[in-house]
Amino acid sequence: MRSLTNANGSMAENSDAKTLNMTDKIVEDWIKLVERNLIPDMALLVLYIIVGIIGNSVVLLVYRYEMKGTSDERYFIPKLAIADMFASVVCSVAAIMWDVNQIKFSHNILCKLTFCGLTVPASLSLWLLQCIAVQRYFKICRDHTLSLKVRRIMVVSICIISVILCFPYLILYGSNDFLVDGIKYGSRCGRLKEYAYYEAGFAYAILFGVLMILTVVALTFLYGKVGLKIFQHFKSDKCKKTQASNSTIPKSGSEENTDTPIENL
Repeated sequence: MRSLTNANGSMAENSDAKTLNMTDKIVEDWIKLVERNLIPDMALLVLYIIVGIIGNSVVLLVYRYEMKGTSDERYFIPKLAIADMFASVVCSVAAIMWDVNQIKFSHNILCKLTFCGLTVPASLSLWLLQCIAVQRYFKICRDHTLSLKVRRIMVVSICIISVILCFPYLILYGSNDFLVDGIKYGSRCGRLKEYAYYEAGFAYAILFGVLMILTVVALTFLYGKVGLKIFQHFKSDKCKKTQASNSTIPKSGSEENTDTPIENL
């Protein structure tokens, strides 16, 4: 009886060991697959850094040396170029860091800063585009030019708001243990798994996404109004040119014949 019990116990231990080894192999294969699939993503991010630096540097150089006169319409352009360059570098580096440490992101503070690095530059660039859209809407549709003070307030405001929106990530996001069947295989960066943090982080992610969508909708609306105004302007100019050309058309042949001297007939 005792030998049968020992045999059953050893069989159970062997079964658990085989299951554990199989789980280890599955996890290792999954990790290798993830790392292999990240190579093209990281190459694209590096390309994004290079293109972002070169492209926006060209914009800044052209603005600095070719455009001598100051214009209220070009006030946001160099700031947008700087913000885009900042976003292309910081966001790409943060994304590369996140990719490299997919299953070994154990540094909690670095994880929080990674999400801030993805959030602040992207939102700043998007809202600078929004500022340009607002300026052009007032300029073209309302025939009103925003003062320099208002434009500066807009830039400072979106910088402050972008930083404020980063704060929840410092609280609700961090490093979590990566568990399979209760066994730790690494750490991942994301929303904290504690219930209160996880629910709040999920709600904030939805809120931030809705805010970005509303910004894009506002951009579409403003540029739609600007485009419609420009279209109406060109259409009106075309009608005026058509009317002007019609008024200068020579008289018809029958009318010209009535003015012809009789002796020429």
